Amino acid sequence: MTVRRRLALFGMLSIIVILTVMILLYDIVNLDGLRVPLRNRDCDMIVNVQELGLDDKLGTGEYSKRLRFDGSVMIEFRWRSHVKSARPIEVVNKILLCGSNDDVTPTYEASVSSIALPALLLNLKVEPCDFIYWGDESSFVVVNQNGVEVASVFVARKASRLFYLFMSGTLLDERETAKRVLLPHLEAVERY
Repeated sequence: MTVRRRLALFGMLSIIVILTVMILLYDIVNLDGLRVPLRNRDCDMIVNVQELGLDDKLGTGEYSKRLRFDGSVMIEFRWRSHVKSARPIEVVNKILLCGSNDDVTPTYEASVSSIALPALLLNLKVEPCDFIYWGDESSFVVVNQNGVEVASVFVARKASRLFYLFMSGTLLDERETAKRVLLPHLEAVERY
C-alpha cells in the first residue's frame, strides 16, 4: 500500500471517528448542554405562575437545567396556558449563570434587543417602564398592540448572572406587584 493510499485511508477513518463522536455528543447533550436535575435552590430563582395570578392547572409547564459547553448553567421554566383565548398566556423565565461578566454581557444585550424585531414586524409598541431596577443593568418593557398591553419583558444582569422573564397574556403592570414578585427571585439569583 502506498503512502498516499495510507494517508487517504487514515483521513477517511479520522472523519468517521469524528462524525461518530459528534453524533454521540449531540445525543448526550442535545447541543444545549447536558441536562441535570434541578435542586431546590435552582427553583427558588424561578417565578412560578401562581405568583403571577395564574392557575398552574390551566396550563403546562416544564423546568430544565443544563450545564452548557462553556461551563455556564442555564435554568429555564416555560409555561403555556391550555385555555383558548384571543391573547394566549405564556411565561418564560430563564436564569443564566456564567463564569464572568464578559460571558454574560452579550447575552444581556441580545435579550434586551430581542423584542425589537418582532415588535417592528408585528407593529407593536414597546414602552420602557421603571417598575424595577436590579443589578448592574436591567430593562423592563411593556409591549402594546393597538393600545392594549399584551406582553412584558424583564431582563437584568448582576455580575455574571442573567435573569430573563417574558410574559404574554398576563402582565406585571404595577410597580409594587413587580417588586413583590421579582425581588425574592432576584435575591436568590444573587445568592447562588
